[in-house]
Amino acid sequence: MAERQQRLSYKFQRLRERLREAIETGVLSGKLPGERVLARQFRVNAKTLSKALTDLAAEGLLERTIGRGTFVRGQADEREKSLGRWLLLCQSNAQHSPLVQALTGFNPDTEVQADLGALRPSFLNGFTAVVDLHGSLPEQTLRDLILRSLNVVLVDSLPKTYSTHSVLVDRQLCAGLVARDLAQEGVNTFLVIDQPSGTLAESIRRAVERLNPDAKVIPLSLEGVSRFVPEGRTAFVCASMELASQTYQALRKIGITVPAQTAVVGMGIEGGGDGYQPCSGYVVSAEQVADTIRQIISDGQSHKPKPLWLVGNYVDHGTMVAKAGSRLEAAAR
Repeated sequence: MAERQQRLSYKFQRLRERLREAIETGVLSGKLPGERVLARQFRVNAKTLSKALTDLAAEGLLERTIGRGTFVRGQADEREKSLGRWLLLCQSNAQHSPLVQALTGFNPDTEVQADLGALRPSFLNGFTAVVDLHGSLPEQTLRDLILRSLNVVLVDSLPKTYSTHSVLVDRQLCAGLVARDLAQEGVNTFLVIDQPSGTLAESIRRAVERLNPDAKVIPLSLEGVSRFVPEGRTAFVCASMELASQTYQALRKIGITVPAQTAVVGMGIEGGGDGYQPCSGYVVSAEQVADTIRQIISDGQSHKPKPLWLVGNYVDHGTMVAKAGSRLEAAAR
């Protein structure tokens, strides 16, 4: 027991010194990323990281404030001022989503707007950056924002101009990862709920062909879920966490049990909202997306706009195939 405690203490001390070195060399400056992001970056668990940050704050190297985050001492005001005032454009049902909350947490001087008709020139005065979470911003609106020299960041939608930054989920890679996970669990029919212009079915087909050449990959609309009849080992693979949630709810309405009769997995940015059902899959945390956006806006126009692709981490919310004593096996017999 004493040896284990000594080992844990040594690991904590090493992390604390690595963080100190990163701060002193400028690798970490201003407002630090969220604890989950930092924990992944330094490959430690969140509890150990939080303890190390608390120690450094007690030494006076960091400032930690609930609601504002963790800053290198003396840099809080400078960094917050450099962020300027942000305008977040989103759908009306997403105004309290995890991503909106994460972004307003990074920069309290942020306004959330769901009414695109309100984007008059007088309203836009004073904003330094626009973050488009809307997903279907009219091209003319986007052009008007760029002409006003606003720093525009698109989230999870491909840019149509070289003048905008974009933060996207690498769904092709995520689809390959989740398809291999499912194939190794014995799934032989993949029902793909994709976005309008998506190509997930082909990515899944390539990922599973070596594991199971006979596997079926079937594109399906969300409306088609209501006609689903379980046969063999099946899984719904959805192009977003919102689609996965909607698929889960649609299956529940017709009496299909998840994951006993079929699996439901998704990929994309952490979701939320009324009636939202968390599903298993490869998820990019809202905090990670928000931190990436913060870095883009902080850099201003110092870098040429380009797409930044993010890959999610696997999360288990109990909607994937059971890994031991599979209930799916019982349902398939």
